This record gives sequence, structure tokens and C-alpha cells, in this order.
Amino acid sequence: MLRIPRYLVSNALLATSGEDLHELLQYAIQLEHATVPPYLTAWYSIKNPSMSPNNKAASILRHVVIEEMLHLTIVANVLNSVNGDPKLNYPEFIPKYPDNLPFDIGEGVIVNLEPLSKELVERTFLKIEEPENPIEFPSRLNQFSEGTLDISAEGETGFATIGEFYAAIIMKIQELGDAIFTGDPEKQATSAFFSDSLLFPIHNVETAVQALQIIIKQGEGSTSSPQDDTDGGLAHYYQFEQIVQGHELVMNPGSENGYSYTGDEIEIDPDEIFDLVINSKASQYKEGSDARNAVDSFNKTYSKLLNDLELAFGGQPQTLDSTISGMFSLSTQARNMMDLQVSTPDGGKHVAPSFEYMNTNI
Repeated sequence: MLRIPRYLVSNALLATSGEDLHELLQYAIQLEHATVPPYLTAWYSIKNPSMSPNNKAASILRHVVIEEMLHLTIVANVLNSVNGDPKLNYPEFIPKYPDNLPFDIGEGVIVNLEPLSKELVERTFLKIEEPENPIEFPSRLNQFSEGTLDISAEGETGFATIGEFYAAIIMKIQELGDAIFTGDPEKQATSAFFSDSLLFPIHNVETAVQALQIIIKQGEGSTSSPQDDTDGGLAHYYQFEQIVQGHELVMNPGSENGYSYTGDEIEIDPDEIFDLVINSKASQYKEGSDARNAVDSFNKTYSKLLNDLELAFGGQPQTLDSTISGMFSLSTQARNMMDLQVSTPDGGKHVAPSFEYMNTNI
């Protein structure tokens, strides 16, 4: 599981005002975004995802990215509700992959931009999403009521997960009460991409707690079920574990915990995945080349989307839907880029997006 630096949780518990939560909530926005480029890169690397034998893995990746965008928006709404100012359009907002997660969350878990593989999912994605006590379920590989987060623990095992970081913020919001909700209600963002039960305006303790609990449940599930109980889907950890196990997680009354990885096969066919330049950087490609132009164009588009997200959270919430649509329309730009090949010390590789921020007014 990913460890949370103690100072982040301590700062939440020591807060005496809504303003004291601003920096922590901005950290949370940056953290929620940090997973988007690696998840998108893995999704982009699948050739013709809707028709590919890897289509089920592609669907999992796309679904998780959508929920990460939901989480980012929820945190922005909470920050706005306590009169904060979400920021997304500056160079340091995007990690310089390969990198740790922001604020060294994960104690050395290095996140790369690389093509989809079971090894990537097991090495990185499961580590990012792992709850404190993941539930183990039988699988074909090895056989032929919501929990309460404990955020009072001391010592080396305290405050171990991202979920517990959010739980500390929830505790402080409950302690400080409705008086901290002084933000402009017109900045609260909703979207046709998400149901009213998942994304809704934040204006008091009750709505803030409800919203932040959605993030915890969708990421980690509960201590007794792999489902996030917000929409009946699986929590992210168990969605990704299906890729590693090679089968869907399905209800199984004969299993100890009621589920097993014995459903339909989830295939990973490496021949249908682009062999990408890992941790691509624009500077790797010759100025003026097709590869460099494609990478620069992608970075400009992605940077503009971050600009647009900041506008959406800064007083133009009606633009959020078009911005999220733009995030997914990037897939065409990315896969066109991946048709290009370049020589590397490891042989010919396909060009990959680098997710580098570019100042642009396009």
C-alpha cells in the first residue's frame, strides 16, 4: 500500500480554519491528476481498443480514468466550497515521469509512462490503488458493511493509505463545521458525465463528507466488499487485479469472501499493444521531425485542457463537459502519434506522448 507522509495528515488534523485546508486540498488535486497520464498512456498503447482482444483491459483503464477525473473534480469542488482556488495550469502540476507520486507518496514507488502489460499493472497501478487490507479472492491462477478508517493510529503503520489521508480531511471538516463553507456556490461544477449522486455541489459538512467518501470507496472499496457501493462497480484496486489475474472478478457463493477471479477472460495480447518509447520526452525527438511535431502538438492540447479545467473550476463550470470530452478525444491524437517509429538504443520504438506542460494561448 502507498504510505502517506505523516506531515500531510498532521497538517489536516492541526487545521483550525477552512483556509488551513487549502494547501492540502490542492495537494489532493495534484495527486488525483498524477495517475491520469500513466493510466492514459497504458490505454492509448492498445491498438484499436474497441476491436482489440485487449478490449476488456482497455475498458477498465478508460473507466478508471473517468473516475479519476471525477475525483479531481470533487476535490476542486471541496476546495472551492471553503473559498480556495484550484490550480492546474503550471509546469510542476504534471510529474516529470519517471517520478514518485507527488509529495513522495508511496515511499519510492516510481511511476512511468509505458505501454500496458500485466507487469506494469502489478508493479505500479495496484500499488497506487491498494487499500490497507485488500481482500483476497480465489482465482484460476492459484486454484486450477463498509469499514471504518482508523486515523488515530500512532507509529510506523499510522495513516498508511490515500484513503486515510482523505479520512483525516473529513474528520477536520466535521470538527470545523459549516462555518468554513464560505466559497462562491457558482463555482461548483457538475457534469453530464457523472450522475447527480456522484458529482454534486458542495455547500456544507454533509455534502463535503459524502463527496470525499466517494473517492475513498471508488479507490479502495470497503473492508468487506470489492464493490465501491457508489454505483455498484468494483473499486479501482480490484478492477486492476482482474487484469493481473486474467479473469473478471465475479460473485461466487462458494468462495470464502463471496467472489472469485473466475469470470470471463481478460486478455493481454502484446502483439496488439504499441511498443512505446518509455517515459517519452519532447527533447528526445529531433526538432522539426514528424515525431517531435506530434509530441509537441499533443503537449499543447493537453496543456490547454489543463488551462480549461482551471477555468471550469475558477468560475466557468459550464465548460467542464467539453473539457472532459477533450481529454478523451486526445486518444486519436495519441494513437496517430504511435503510428510513428523512431530508433532507440533498444531498437525501433513507437513515439509516445510525454505529458509536458507548455505555456500556450491556443
